[in-house]
Amino acid sequence: MKNSGHELEWEVALKKLSLQSRLRWNESLKRFNTWRIGGEARCIIDIENLKDLSRLLPFLKKHRLKWFLIGKGSNLLIPDSTWEGVIVHLSGEFKSWEPLQEGPMVRAGSGLTDVTFVQRCVPKGCCPHLVDSR
Repeated sequence: MKNSGHELEWEVALKKLSLQSRLRWNESLKRFNTWRIGGEARCIIDIENLKDLSRLLPFLKKHRLKWFLIGKGSNLLIPDSTWEGVIVHLSGEFKSWEPLQEGPMVRAGSGLTDVTFVQRCVPKGCCPHLVDSR
């Protein structure tokens, strides 16, 4: 249902949710996948932290919105049609990387690029099969 300002009711309510995360409206999804294809999304939220995500998910459920979670988009084929729901784009603290103390293991956020992951792991010896042994 539309309100007098031509915004959908959920759009108005989402703006009032006061997230730290960036909201984008009617934006192309081409920048959000490695193939650089796809139509627009009604709303893209660059989710910055777990607090915002924990506030957003109940909101999406309450308003019965279609939503889709993406990281860096390396495994996505996006259609040219408009996505009328919300794209939750992991950014901010979801790009984290930290070595763990128990052996050559790390904890990495799903918003971290593959290249950055490897660039951080190799010097720390976290990926011995990737280290050049010549």
